[in-house]
Amino acid sequence: MNEISKEDVLAILESENLGRVNWFEDRGPRADEAGIVLQIGGWRVYSTDERAAEQYEKVHGDEREALADFLEKVRATNRYFALRAERLSSEADVNVLNVLVAENLGRFNWHEDRDMGIEEAGILTQGAGWRVYLTDEQGRPRYERFHEDEGEAGADFLKRVRAINELVARRESRIRKQSNAAGCCQSDPAGPK
Repeated sequence: MNEISKEDVLAILESENLGRVNWFEDRGPRADEAGIVLQIGGWRVYSTDERAAEQYEKVHGDEREALADFLEKVRATNRYFALRAERLSSEADVNVLNVLVAENLGRFNWHEDRDMGIEEAGILTQGAGWRVYLTDEQGRPRYERFHEDEGEAGADFLKRVRAINELVARRESRIRKQSNAAGCCQSDPAGPK
């Protein structure tokens, strides 16, 4: 395989419909991609996870070795991405989504590649499992747990979403009551009419 050329790799990428690549582009890594870039000292091959963190990096002195390594990483990245996408659309995910809609719940992150929000529960695919978290009023994690079982992760996530929604609703209700109580007891400075 070390006798591969750039033209060969481009033809394979097209024939196998492989995407999620950085093909010699001068930019930073993106989520779920494999890349090859020419830099001082050789050809750098890398692959990233769903947060664009590099999971693999190697600098090759030989272009053909770099191309072969890149092609291997592209195939692996595309396989992993497809498996993760399939897992996200599984029956358990559909059930969790149905509950979120039926109970009109908000304040959650459903597998979105972004920073944690303020007072939210989240579930993220992470490696071979799922990470569930809950944040406080400043966006700091109050709770984090990794699950290998999809059903357990979904149940934990729903529990956290319900808890944060209940907490926020109670606080808003208390503020409304205090506001109403303050407004009802004030007398009109103009006196009775």
